[in-house]
Amino acid sequence: MSSWWMTIYLSVVLISSLLREYGYTVFSFENAVDAIDALEQNRVNAVLSDIKMPGISGIELLERVRGISTDIPVSIDDRICRAGHGS
Repeated sequence: MSSWWMTIYLSVVLISSLLREYGYTVFSFENAVDAIDALEQNRVNAVLSDIKMPGISGIELLERVRGISTDIPVSIDDRICRAGHGS
């Protein structure tokens, strides 16, 4: 695993752990397509996403989430990618 992917993986693990400590159920996915499949089958309270992902972008994920429900808050960020690239 490259250091860039390791950085992303560790960021997801950290964020997931913190949310679980506060009592949230967390689903993590390696790509947006898997996340969309899960959204269609599960009720969620929020979506946190990176803007750059394999397959489709965070912006396209936002559009697909809005097609499922306009009530789900979505946060899209690029800090994980920037951290992974050392920027």
